[in-house]
Amino acid sequence: MSWKPWVLLGCVTIAGLTFLAYAGPFKFSEREPAGSADGAGRVASNGRGDESARAASANAESSGSFTNILPEDDRKFIWDIEHIALILDVHAFPRVAKTLREADRAGFAAFLSDDFTGSLLDESARQSASYPFGEFNWIGDPGDAKPPASADDFAGYVMSQRARFAGPTKAEVRLMRLSPVDHHDLKGAWQGTMKIRIAGERSPGQPSEVEMQARFTLEDPPDDIADRTQWLKSCRLYSWREQSSTHLLMRDVAAERGIDPHRFHDNWDFPDKPPLVVQGGVYLTDFDRDGSVDVLVKDVNGTALFQNQGDGNFKDVTQSSGLAKLMQRHAVPSLFADFDGDGYEDLISGTQIFSNNRDGTFSDVTPITNLRLPANQGAFAVADYDLDGLLDLYVVRASPGPMGRSRVSWVDDQTGPGNQLWRNLGNWRFKNVTEAAGASAGHRSCFAAVWLDANSDGRPDIAASDEFGSSVLLINGTDGKFTERILKEPFGGFCMGLAAGDYDNDGHIDIYLANMFSKAGDRIIANLPTDAYSPDLRAKIKQFVVGSELLHGNGDGSFSARGQALNVNGVGWAYGPNFVDLDNDGWLDIVAPAGFLSYTRGEPDG
Repeated sequence: MSWKPWVLLGCVTIAGLTFLAYAGPFKFSEREPAGSADGAGRVASNGRGDESARAASANAESSGSFTNILPEDDRKFIWDIEHIALILDVHAFPRVAKTLREADRAGFAAFLSDDFTGSLLDESARQSASYPFGEFNWIGDPGDAKPPASADDFAGYVMSQRARFAGPTKAEVRLMRLSPVDHHDLKGAWQGTMKIRIAGERSPGQPSEVEMQARFTLEDPPDDIADRTQWLKSCRLYSWREQSSTHLLMRDVAAERGIDPHRFHDNWDFPDKPPLVVQGGVYLTDFDRDGSVDVLVKDVNGTALFQNQGDGNFKDVTQSSGLAKLMQRHAVPSLFADFDGDGYEDLISGTQIFSNNRDGTFSDVTPITNLRLPANQGAFAVADYDLDGLLDLYVVRASPGPMGRSRVSWVDDQTGPGNQLWRNLGNWRFKNVTEAAGASAGHRSCFAAVWLDANSDGRPDIAASDEFGSSVLLINGTDGKFTERILKEPFGGFCMGLAAGDYDNDGHIDIYLANMFSKAGDRIIANLPTDAYSPDLRAKIKQFVVGSELLHGNGDGSFSARGQALNVNGVGWAYGPNFVDLDNDGWLDIVAPAGFLSYTRGEPDG
């Protein structure tokens, strides 16, 4: 099997996995890989045989350094698999998807071998959930009890799913896992899993989506497999889901409601410039206490406060409110909260602090308060942690230059500056009690934090995310000090945000962690040699890319993982989630954005 240098790019763009995925035939000293799309990771050389390389790797991992990660034979093995994976995912599978878009049954069947074997799902096992706005149907993995299917039966079934849609559809077939059946024989049979997705409208104005997952096999895939037919030897469905709604659930009404989106930065408007990763934020408040929610928009082009007129329309009151003084033309975190206890929400934006004058205006009180916020804050969270009736402030901070050479470890990084807890003393006086309260969350690279009562004692606790390690829970004690616990052992994923809410209405607060999900990363990790790392480290590595997690609160400070079971893990590179009741049925839904930029307007991020 030939070496293809372009496969290198497919590996190094997996953030957090680069030091594992790099599989080049060359020797490297530890450095940041030039040209990586995300600037992430380290590559390292060993230049020695397997045993000495693994011994060096064990020594490195115990010392916190990640030199000599994999011996060359192991890197080449992963390289060879990823070479075929990219051929399938970039060239062969899109041809299959094309037959689905065009409802071309004969074209689809042409990819199935003469001795094809398949299996379908038992329709009697279908489960359903109906809502006023739509319907969800699904069939889970029945194990080996699946009806067998010939090539003709299988093609007919897949095309019957396509026939559910009227008019143009979108279709994609994506590779998930891939490996040789015999790990010592790259020239023999291969096995893997794939995801088939078809989306469109069942009738005009009624969107629908079908997703199927399948295990497949093929024989010794050649480099030109995309130009061939009859290469799919078997395909066995193990999951099916269908979502449909009676109408489009959301539409963009910003412009017609008085918020002109064109005044704010849009990366798609500047295709020839590097995209801005963090452009700003949107913050909701009822700053004038009229019962209607107002909107503050922070953007690289400036700040705007929109007052809700009570009928769903908005008026720009930035100048008249006094917030035109917010002159930072870069993205800084902001927060509305009533710090002076007068019933009106004040504003913190970056290092500036504004008091609500209760007449629709704000005054800058930064000069008169002793609240000196660090310039490198990433987010804010408020609660009355000491139950004295005044809201206290928690300041979240991430590692400076998270992709710089100061990075210690992708597994347990400790280069963060530490979070801060400021106790509100009243009259715009605050005290930094971080050290005394034990509230810094260590030196984690923290993207977000939320307050919640995790152990049902009536005292607010803190859940703090970790970008490169285990997110933590800080339990609030009766002595004003916090006790640290790991939220999910042994690692929990690369967490870029979290939200708290009682999703099942059992009276206990639950937590949703926005972690990284990567099909390619999962595939690479699955193909690592079982003895490449110590059992403890391997257990952490396996959680790198499993995706977001929903932690069900047990009411005693402990949590049970439910993310994969409830199918809320596979978001992509998730950021900034929220619990919100979107359909007003009294049950919290999850909004889980993806933070990785897509390059086609209208296509999902992730």
